[in-house]
Amino acid sequence: MITVSIVNVTSYTGLELLRLLAEHPQFVVTSVTGRSAKGSRLADVFPWLGRGLVPAYTGRFFREGQMGRGTREKDTAGDHKGPPHRSPPPSPLRTDEHVSNKPTRESPVPGPSLANLVITEDAAPTDLAFVCLPHAAAAEAVLTLLERGTRVVDLSADFRLREASVYEEWYRHSHPAPALLESAVYGLCERYRERIEGASLVANPGCYATAAILGLLPAVAAGIIKPDVIIDAKSGISGAGRSPTPGTHYAEVNEDVSAYSLNGHRHLPEITQELEAAARAAGHPLDQALRITFIPHLVPMTRGILATCYADLNSEGAIMDVDRRSGQRLADKSAVGCDKSAPTSAEVRSLYEEYYADEPFVQVVDQAPHTKWTYGSNQCFIYPMVDTRTRRLLVITCLDNLVKGAAGQAIQNANRLYGLPETTGLPTVAVYP
Repeated sequence: MITVSIVNVTSYTGLELLRLLAEHPQFVVTSVTGRSAKGSRLADVFPWLGRGLVPAYTGRFFREGQMGRGTREKDTAGDHKGPPHRSPPPSPLRTDEHVSNKPTRESPVPGPSLANLVITEDAAPTDLAFVCLPHAAAAEAVLTLLERGTRVVDLSADFRLREASVYEEWYRHSHPAPALLESAVYGLCERYRERIEGASLVANPGCYATAAILGLLPAVAAGIIKPDVIIDAKSGISGAGRSPTPGTHYAEVNEDVSAYSLNGHRHLPEITQELEAAARAAGHPLDQALRITFIPHLVPMTRGILATCYADLNSEGAIMDVDRRSGQRLADKSAVGCDKSAPTSAEVRSLYEEYYADEPFVQVVDQAPHTKWTYGSNQCFIYPMVDTRTRRLLVITCLDNLVKGAAGQAIQNANRLYGLPETTGLPTVAVYP
């Protein structure tokens, strides 16, 4: 059992973490915080939790007839890649056989309902913490948690950017913990899974950034696009957070679509940083910095992000073979007699399929995806194509901003931290319709 705290559980991302972790076979939420609701039970603040929010598995095995007394049998230990001072987690329940609801000598018994957890102002000691605070406040909480030996997945922007000066330029204040920037790992498993596994602090990517980066990574790594990129992105209203503002009032957003942050969204430096890093890792650093125009839009729906990315293809347009793990370029197909004209849609699709071949949560599809396809799941759908008339690459990316764009990706990172399969406890099928 790996104990978990959620810092600021009353946020949308905090609540989504609670929902997903209730189904996790290894992570058990034992502490939740929220200053505005401190002292209240989760079920009192969020009545829909009721008695249904029960951990899927607590790792406790009880003797028959002693459920109420909580007597533990010896846990079954397996391989564990976490810190050496922590006990190995028990093996998860098998999903290929029926498990009776009646407690037996060998069956796990659900722990207390998460709905009965009392919201506190400060997190109790746990193995792992998910921090869902706004930037700046998050960094202060992260410092405290790391000092106590807790591993952290931070869902704020505080540790995504590698340079404190860039952070200060975009967030308009000095960084609260610049010394941690070097050791923090950007939490995109599709790029950094090996680094994540040994980390103490993981910076969960932004929702827009996740969609844009996943959409453009293969093209940048293969060197087939020019530095001028346009990203047109649309998000559901939950991306604005739970605190009400005039701009998120129902009467304002219903039957309305609007662009915002026209002078630069805070996810832009994150997108630029990671795409340029991918180009360098692939062995062909860009001749000039990426020039990205990123315009986000608010649309009248609860969840979902749809990002459409546009980039001119390089004049030579050669498709490179790129090792998807290391990012290193393996070969230039044009070197063996291939035509250097712009790649076709079929060639680009093949490039993307190869790049994401082993990724459990990225699907390259053969038609433009819908946000509805991702609702409630950790999936990201990508549709790449070439506009032959304009010689431009078009990539459409869809994900759920609260799952793959936030809480689900955070759990995927946490799974990696503890050497668990990245899919553990995460939904792969959307709620539909």
